[in-house]
Amino acid sequence: MAHRFDAFIVLDAVHRESYLEVRFYSVPKVNQTKLVDELDELYSENDFSPFAFTSNRVRALELLASHVAISLENASLHSDLQCSETLLAEGQRLTHTGSFGWSVASGDIYWSAETYNIFEHDRAAKPSLEIVLRRIHPDDRELVQQTIEWASEARADFDFEHRLLMPDGSVKHLHVSARVLATSSGNLEFVGAVTDVTAAKQVEEKSRQDTYELRCITDSIPQAIVVYNPDGQAIYVNRVGLEYTGLSIEEMRAESFRDRVVHPEDIERLRDLRQNALLRGSPFEYELRALGKDGKYRWHLSQYNPLKDEQGRIIRWYATATDIEDRKLDQQRLQNENVALREEIDSFSMFEEIVSSCEPMRQVLKQVAKVAPSNSTVLILSETETGKELIARTPSQIEPRSEPSSA
Repeated sequence: MAHRFDAFIVLDAVHRESYLEVRFYSVPKVNQTKLVDELDELYSENDFSPFAFTSNRVRALELLASHVAISLENASLHSDLQCSETLLAEGQRLTHTGSFGWSVASGDIYWSAETYNIFEHDRAAKPSLEIVLRRIHPDDRELVQQTIEWASEARADFDFEHRLLMPDGSVKHLHVSARVLATSSGNLEFVGAVTDVTAAKQVEEKSRQDTYELRCITDSIPQAIVVYNPDGQAIYVNRVGLEYTGLSIEEMRAESFRDRVVHPEDIERLRDLRQNALLRGSPFEYELRALGKDGKYRWHLSQYNPLKDEQGRIIRWYATATDIEDRKLDQQRLQNENVALREEIDSFSMFEEIVSSCEPMRQVLKQVAKVAPSNSTVLILSETETGKELIARTPSQIEPRSEPSSA
């Protein structure tokens, strides 16, 4: 006869000399795993009726105690199972990961609660392969069908990503993985997980778009831009840098690329300056001649700036190279013109201290220039405070001669 208990009871029967001592332990329904520390002990003895508990009654009590203990253990297991199911459901909800089972022979599909949420499917309706394929994005449907057919024929695990097209027109990205199981009857079954990775895909797409826009910006700047790692190895070069040198990004990552690009007269100075600056971790700049793909060297101003993290450690070096060839040519041209002008003034004019633009004065200076190389005595007549002393000193700048006189 089956017995139902509103409370769980553990009985402990102990033989004494003239009586049987029986203890009843009442276990609360909550927190049933603590069977010792939180028990209310009910103590019962019968010492007025010796041998009241016959052997048959003792065996009955022992059997009853055994059934109660089994009931208690089952209740504890049931409680643990409920707790595990709750934790699993909550974990799936937080990670947007559902589980599924699929029997290939019968076509039966089993979904967890989160799988229903991901597919936004009515829980009252039984899922099927047809319903699943109907929800797949049209562009991915062939991929999903081919993957399922291949896994079924090969009896192999599968792992892939695809999209769902929801009724409202939105798109979800899913990552699906499953393992193949063979039942005792030889039927093929799959057990797997499906994860909604839409948020991660959106972040990935945003990062890709940002990277593309940044690349467009750097490629539009009329400067060569190079990004280096903390050790000074190139990890990125913009379009201007690649087109000027004619090298690939792999070639520019090599240690020997500076020897190929930098002018031999500039390489040693560059190497020392760059190495010291990288060790100090401070911005620096230098001028050098860089070889273009046309075989000609042009002057460039190279500027390095470090990017540091919160601890002050360098994580990137950003370098730019600005073409200053025209500026260098203008500087050299101006310098040459200044030298030529200075030589002309020193050799012919000798009139640095005289400022005048009138025609009479120009005629006087011409006459002085004619007689200056000779050793003749020159008499200059003019009124006082008209600058005749400047004119008188001019001939002596060319050749040593007697002190000029003026009147």
